[in-house]
Amino acid sequence: MDGSTSLMPRHAPFLARHGVKSGSGPTSFAMVLEAADRFWPLVDVKGPDDCWEWQGFISQIAGHGKFQINRITYPASRIALKLHVGRMLSREELACHKCDNPPCCNPAHLFIGSTKDNALDAKAKGRLHQWSGARRGENNPCAKLQEHQVREIRKLRGTMTTKQIAQKFGVRPGAIMAIFTGQNWGHVK
Repeated sequence: MDGSTSLMPRHAPFLARHGVKSGSGPTSFAMVLEAADRFWPLVDVKGPDDCWEWQGFISQIAGHGKFQINRITYPASRIALKLHVGRMLSREELACHKCDNPPCCNPAHLFIGSTKDNALDAKAKGRLHQWSGARRGENNPCAKLQEHQVREIRKLRGTMTTKQIAQKFGVRPGAIMAIFTGQNWGHVK
């Protein structure tokens, strides 16, 4: 082989997860290298031990930087790691962060790892969500309601519309329905 990584059928699951249609996207490391001149100006390069934060588009869901090559969007940290190691990463290889800062593109803060490596790293740092029930309800830092409010919401069922209840408590109607069905806050009696 010539060192390029072609997008063969075995890559279909990876491509589908990232919204790439078969036959599109960068097919070689050369295309990543050509994009380097556009990539690095979007990184706030600081000292060697500092996080180099991505200044381009940031995903609102996970906070990771996003960068396009050939109209295909990739995590910015993955591109930074590819440029640092000088090769394409396999579909099993992730760009993991030592610093736990999603927009960071400092190659010194990145390492190649598997999904399992990333999960073990998150667990060791106390970031992996444990479904032990310890973080459910009010113990969940993302909770917008308290248990007494959930009880009040249940009492309001049938007296107000779901939308009105949601507005009263500052949540979406879907959150109210999840309380009514027991999908959320089922442990509150």
